[in-house]
Amino acid sequence: MKFLPSLNGVAPVFSQRLFWWDYAFGFVLLLGCFFAFFHIDIYLIGQDAVSMLFGDVLSFYDNAADFRGAYQNYPVFVYAILGLWMLPLKLFGVLTGPDTFSMEMVYWLKLLTSLVYVLMCVVFYRITCVYSSHTAWCKFATAVCAVAPMGLFSQFLFSQVDIFYVTLSLVGFLMFLRGRLRWASAAFGMAMAFKYFPAFVFVPLLLLFEKRLANLLVSVVIFLAPTAFVHVLYRNSPAFAEGVSGFNVLEKLYAFPFAVGGFQVFPLFALFVALCCVVYLANVSRERLPRVAAYVYVVAAAMPFIVFMPHPQWLLFVTPPMALVMLLNQRPERFLCLDILGMLIFLSITWINYPNGVDIGMQHFSLFGVNIPTESRSFGEILRNFGPIPFKTTAWAFKIYLLLFLIGNFSVIKASSIHLRINYHHVRLRMLAGVLLYALPVLGLLCFDVFVGR
Repeated sequence: MKFLPSLNGVAPVFSQRLFWWDYAFGFVLLLGCFFAFFHIDIYLIGQDAVSMLFGDVLSFYDNAADFRGAYQNYPVFVYAILGLWMLPLKLFGVLTGPDTFSMEMVYWLKLLTSLVYVLMCVVFYRITCVYSSHTAWCKFATAVCAVAPMGLFSQFLFSQVDIFYVTLSLVGFLMFLRGRLRWASAAFGMAMAFKYFPAFVFVPLLLLFEKRLANLLVSVVIFLAPTAFVHVLYRNSPAFAEGVSGFNVLEKLYAFPFAVGGFQVFPLFALFVALCCVVYLANVSRERLPRVAAYVYVVAAAMPFIVFMPHPQWLLFVTPPMALVMLLNQRPERFLCLDILGMLIFLSITWINYPNGVDIGMQHFSLFGVNIPTESRSFGEILRNFGPIPFKTTAWAFKIYLLLFLIGNFSVIKASSIHLRINYHHVRLRMLAGVLLYALPVLGLLCFDVFVGR
């Protein structure tokens, strides 16, 4: 079903399209971020992936743990993809062992994740084409998603590997919209083989699109197959059991339990079960199904981060569905602005939770001969001087931000039509906010320490 736009009035030409200088400025800005910033985790993951190139695949987790003295927390598909990407470096003699993986080689990994980020945008464009036959709006919606502040932070600043399962989740959602449940189950299954968040989206969407028990069981088996394969493959690996199966982040799923009638209730699972029950019992017309699916997607993706505080890289998962839903709203402008406020709150939480690691600690100017004093201050240190108040305030503010977004966009599922708006000023603003809200304060502090001194 196509939802055709209603374009009333003539908007200024600058709001209706991007020009060559927009692309040039955006490219230079992101290129600077590409080389200047990344979190040390991607270097460690890359080093682990190189271990797979120079060892037995079935002994990967134990060999990598022995080499680095730490357990690996990701399922094997992450290391396999990165290892294949680095295979040319091995063939040309650049890599001769795990100890030869240098910090500069991180940029080779960032190139891969950046290409997958572009692929994510292509998939997102295909999704928008389900909602509208108006090509100009589909391109605008894709641009809004591409420059989402938290997306740019995750990909070009923090620089991790979450883009793999985010892209696969979008492929799965597209397959749901096209009525291809088996392919949707396979895509989400591969996504969960990278990280478990896609499970929170897959199950409600499956229950929304399919009601027959036999088909549900087949889809669940397809969905679980990749993860089951990995666990069977490494069932005898102590390092896998400790690093992946016993990863302490899984404890967040059981956060903030409370007692009801003598039973212990876990909020995240209670919300998840409630959402699944509602969507399974819902009788949604074929015309409204794509809009309801988009809203279920964003609710399910945001739900974990309403219960517990997210890691800086995880919010990439909720970025595409938020972009889609806000643009299906009758008044998207207010949510596009709210998104920038959410980015500022998110950065405040990140700086407090990870002082030195996710502010000045992510700059790598030393790789280009620019040495920054190691005693440079951080925003985390500054904010922590005020005690626990900044963290508690920003933590609740971020939860409220997500709740306001979900409540404010509930009307999307009830709308009989969609008024599609195009305003590229929001794309330019989001691009600047996504990069400069982080980069300018950090660079400002670094300049202060270099030229003025601590």
